[in-house]
Amino acid sequence: SIHSLSHPAMLARLAPEFRLIHVPMELLSSARPDYRPGARDCGTAEATELCTWIRHSREALLDLVSSLSAMAAPFYQTLIANPEIMGGLLSFWEFLENRHLRLILRMLLLPLLRHCTAEHQDQVL
Repeated sequence: SIHSLSHPAMLARLAPEFRLIHVPMELLSSARPDYRPGARDCGTAEATELCTWIRHSREALLDLVSSLSAMAAPFYQTLIANPEIMGGLLSFWEFLENRHLRLILRMLLLPLLRHCTAEHQDQVL
């Protein structure tokens, strides 16, 4: 799961130069209005690129699942048959930052609940 990187044990296993991959860029820009993103925002250029990839991957994944939920019955039948799909998306809640929780609620859970047919609600929930 992409969220496993938020787990303290996983962060501790990362090389020191990659431990800043969760630097919240939004906070940098709100703390300093003159802030402009740079190649070393997360310590090194490689860590900053990884941070950017994680951000885009997370948002693309949530957006994809949200869009697929509009397919209704076939999508929910797949979720019911393969519960590990949602398990990966919804794992490590206790270690996620609030901004990631808000993203999951807004981009994933609300569309899932909105599009879920009555016949699948009990099993999905």
